Amino acid sequence: MIRRRKKTPERTVPHTRLQSDAELTRLYRFESKLGEGTYGVVYRATQLQTQTLWALKEIHKPEPGHSRWNLLDNEIQILQKVDHPNIVLLSEVLHTAQV
Repeated sequence: MIRRRKKTPERTVPHTRLQSDAELTRLYRFESKLGEGTYGVVYRATQLQTQTLWALKEIHKPEPGHSRWNLLDNEIQILQKVDHPNIVLLSEVLHTAQV
């Protein structure tokens, strides 16, 4: 007998459009780079309003129509479903024109 896992519901994660990267620095204080990969960089940052420590992943968006758009959308959809204390938690998606 094959067990089927229940579909994990997506959590509601706010998506916010920022006018520029400067707006991002008004929300977070970037402290150090934690890692770097093919598609972006992860930073240690503090949310200024709550003084909460976060890891922020900056993803370099591909050109419109590029196949990587599907990968990016897929990653966001997967992270919206993850809800476990020992796994990364997606709390917000911020979009800027530059990155």
